[in-house]
Amino acid sequence: TLFSQSANDWVLDTVWSTKGNLVATASRDMAAKLVEVETARFVDNITSITPGALRGGFHALSRHPQRDEILIGGADGVPQIYRMERVTIRRIGDNANLIRKFPAMEGRIFAVDFSPDGKTLVCGSGYHEKGAVNFYNYDMDTTLPADIKKVMEQVGSAKDANVIAWTEKDAKLLKSVPFDKGTIFATRFSPDGKYLAFLASRGD
Repeated sequence: TLFSQSANDWVLDTVWSTKGNLVATASRDMAAKLVEVETARFVDNITSITPGALRGGFHALSRHPQRDEILIGGADGVPQIYRMERVTIRRIGDNANLIRKFPAMEGRIFAVDFSPDGKTLVCGSGYHEKGAVNFYNYDMDTTLPADIKKVMEQVGSAKDANVIAWTEKDAKLLKSVPFDKGTIFATRFSPDGKYLAFLASRGD
């Protein structure tokens, strides 16, 4: 049993780290947090805690099949991937765990998943009883370059043009499938990656 009070609002999703020793949480408080399982100790804020840096609460998480990288979806409609554990020095105003930021969907994202090979993302959203399922490219090298790491450890790095360019590199929308009869609340790839199942509310 794990009990943590680090979130300031409802926790709507959780994922394990690859080793099972850490849990990442997504909450309506606009933050993803990292907790150590054995001690229930709060480790770190995965996402930025700078006021105004993030918009809206988080609804859904999914972890990369092989790496401690998490896909986050929420009220702002922007899919983002973060590394679970920090590799940079914490600075006020940073967002240094961000790996990739993808083109926004219309409405709020309620469902996210990685393909079994980790090379494709899927996100489901809803807005005014209409939704969509978007597929994004994640077939890329996400190793943090030394020069970008150096910039990320500076105050105000989240607005640096080089950092922004790196976090958006190759972050492409592959396909969007509209759904005009409700909101998408769950999505999952089949184990072989050939099929996708989704759960939607009917607008009628």
